[in-house]
Amino acid sequence: MKRFCAAIAAVLVAGLAPAAAHAAAPEAVKITKADIDKGMKEAPAVLTEGGVACTVTNARFIGALSLPADPKVKDSKPTSSNGYEVACKEGGGYSLLTMKPKPLIQDCIASASSPVLACRLPENADPKASLNPVLAEAGRACKVTDAKYLGATSAGVSFYEAACKPGEGYVVQREAGKPPIANPCLGMVETKLACSLTTVDAAKTYAKCKFLALIHLRNVSHSNR
Repeated sequence: MKRFCAAIAAVLVAGLAPAAAHAAAPEAVKITKADIDKGMKEAPAVLTEGGVACTVTNARFIGALSLPADPKVKDSKPTSSNGYEVACKEGGGYSLLTMKPKPLIQDCIASASSPVLACRLPENADPKASLNPVLAEAGRACKVTDAKYLGATSAGVSFYEAACKPGEGYVVQREAGKPPIANPCLGMVETKLACSLTTVDAAKTYAKCKFLALIHLRNVSHSNR
């Protein structure tokens, strides 16, 4: 049974092409001592204002940015904002924008697609790793090999897709003050949050192998009684 599942997994690995895994790496940005000094001095206050708990171990000033007018707001005008990146002792990091009434704060997975706000600090070099303890807390312990941000609701509930071993993937739901939830990709098919890093065929094979493994363990347990 193990050889069968391993062989199927090898075939699936060869056929998988997760978009995030093949995305171009963030372009190298020269980070100066002045950027670090300004980030360490100013970014912690932005985190506090945004209500994000983070023991800052490193930070950088991204720059003074000009934000375009909001087309949904009448008479909206372009605004200026300071951008920062922080690395946290607790794991993971964030990109920050000083906006009103509250700053915009995104983790490094959410900001990965932004050419300006993508995380560049060495402590944030592997954003997907921040989902490992989250999945463990949700009862789905696995080593994340790929991940992407799916979006958030106006109420502050964030969604991510995480891929682990071939066929093992989850849609992770995070909300401040509540334990995370991780739903297997197989259960998210034909929903707005359907997985793209884990294919349906891979998810079905993983589920079948996991089921066969459970049956095998049960039979072994019964035979040893």
